Amino acid sequence: MKANSAIAISCRAVRFVTHNLLTKRAVIGLVFLGSLCLCSFVVAQPPAAGKNPPANRVEVDGMLRGWQGNMMQVVSKDGKLVSFQIPDRPGSVRFKGKYKFESLTLGLMVRVEAPAAGGQFLEPFKSIEVFVPDQSKMTARSSFNDQSLNVPGIYPVSMLSKQIPGASPNPNVRVVGSIVNVSPNKLALQCGAKSMTIDLTDTVVVNFAANSLQFAKQGDHIKTTGYYYPATGQFSAASIEVNGAKPLGNDLPPQATLPSEAMKLRVKEKSKSKSKKETPADAPETPETMPALSPDVSAPKP
Repeated sequence: MKANSAIAISCRAVRFVTHNLLTKRAVIGLVFLGSLCLCSFVVAQPPAAGKNPPANRVEVDGMLRGWQGNMMQVVSKDGKLVSFQIPDRPGSVRFKGKYKFESLTLGLMVRVEAPAAGGQFLEPFKSIEVFVPDQSKMTARSSFNDQSLNVPGIYPVSMLSKQIPGASPNPNVRVVGSIVNVSPNKLALQCGAKSMTIDLTDTVVVNFAANSLQFAKQGDHIKTTGYYYPATGQFSAASIEVNGAKPLGNDLPPQATLPSEAMKLRVKEKSKSKSKKETPADAPETPETMPALSPDVSAPKP
């Protein structure tokens, strides 16, 4: 119907111009009616076909069910099982949790920041952070701020960012170092070429941070953001944040199980020095620390 209307409008325009060829109104009328004709033609065109609907940015909030290889499963708060690939981009995976004070040992890396004066912090620390350095941010190409969060040293915060003209310098000092001695209310750190002892309160809280899934356990809280593709029903994770449900301590963190083929290969190599009765070729050396992931992949609805 719209295409027929465009043809009818075009015919009227031709008759109008024929009767008023030498008038200004004919020129104006031609331009106006021509525009109407073009608009009618454009409206009459069908929408472009073959384009997939855009991806929707979504957030999955739930509990870790398991992870193996590069795949992870999360049970969302509404009870849906979501399977997705773990992103391999540096910094896309973060782990946060608590650490038992009595489990602090020599060599662990610690990071603190607070106001200081005369080379001393003004009051005891109520909390400290044990962390695993991010190797990708310890290179010469890394920014000074990234290095100050990972490389042992003592850093005046006023040197890490541009100061507003006329404003007072930031009094905070950031200390990054490895533990060399632990006592109930003190922590001695080796900060590169320098050493420092910091005072702790009786109720000091020890936080833990790492850019790795090495410390993740079943039942930990998971928050992941990414994109849901309606055309395929797939969810692609862009970032994953894990919050440990229980404090870490001296117990070794669980590791992701090896892929089945790699596990069988290790067993076969070990069986060369033993009889076949002692070690079946297809039996794993150790039980899985995480539940096996199902092949079905589901995704949250936006």
